[in-house]
This record gives sequence, structure tokens and C-alpha cells, in this order.
Amino acid sequence: MEKSYVVFTYEELTGRVQDFEVFFDKQEAEEEQARRQQLFDDERLFCTALMKELV
Repeated sequence: MEKSYVVFTYEELTGRVQDFEVFFDKQEAEEEQARRQQLFDDERLFCTALMKELV
């Protein structure tokens, strides 16, 4: 079975997931997670980009 990965935006103040995107390539998912996190850090947003493997 092919693995998939979800990258999502977690809003720290509310504890809610804002959006998500599913990837079938782990490297693409890791790159998207890093891109989102850099944006949040640059903009000083209270968000975290997380990646989870879907089974």
C-alpha cells in the first residue's frame, strides 16, 4: 500500500487545524512543511506546520 503524508497548519491560539494538503511523496511533504513553517516564522504568526504519515 502506498503511503501518503498530510501537511497541515495548526493554529496555536485556538488549537484548530486551518488547512491541509495530502502528498504521496515524503520529500515533497517535508519541503511543503518547511516552506509553510518559514512563512509562519517570517510573518510571526502563531501557527505551526506539521506533517503526519497516513496509514
